[in-house]
Amino acid sequence: MRIVLVEWVDSASYNGWHILCNDDTLASCVSVGVLCHEDSKKITLFQSRSDNKRFAETISIPKGCIKRIRK
Repeated sequence: MRIVLVEWVDSASYNGWHILCNDDTLASCVSVGVLCHEDSKKITLFQSRSDNKRFAETISIPKGCIKRIRK
């Protein structure tokens, strides 16, 4: 198993009334988990795995959103 830290960006949204027309701020995210799957489009991490090979707290992150991956 390979534990990784992934720095990535996510879309940001604002609800309600606000003054915001050209703010291009994205949400900076950090996820830590066990690398479960990787292909040309995405990586998938999980935080927990049982002995009967069930996974919990999985996240798939598009490769285009990833800034850096550290082991």
